[in-house]
Amino acid sequence: MNRASVVTTLRAIARYRLSEARWARVDTALGAMEEALRAGDRERLARAVRELALIGPVRISTRYGDPPRVPAPEETRERLNRLILTFGADEDEEPAQDG
Repeated sequence: MNRASVVTTLRAIARYRLSEARWARVDTALGAMEEALRAGDRERLARAVRELALIGPVRISTRYGDPPRVPAPEETRERLNRLILTFGADEDEEPAQDG
């Protein structure tokens, strides 16, 4: 796991449209990342990044009655942006935005 791949994963997630349940999983993984960073635990950090990479959108089309897919909630976007900056995002790139 290198910093660039972590930033790439975080930026991709910021563009996802997911169900509220999937956003809750993202938030859990982001929390694990933040805790691992504070503790300096690289192994836990790597596990959290892998978990985030697996949460991505479902590849099949939705069926009638499926929960709606929505952009990241504001608090989640803010957490993503903080983590992107922590991992050294390029200064000339915009932080994750709504939509």
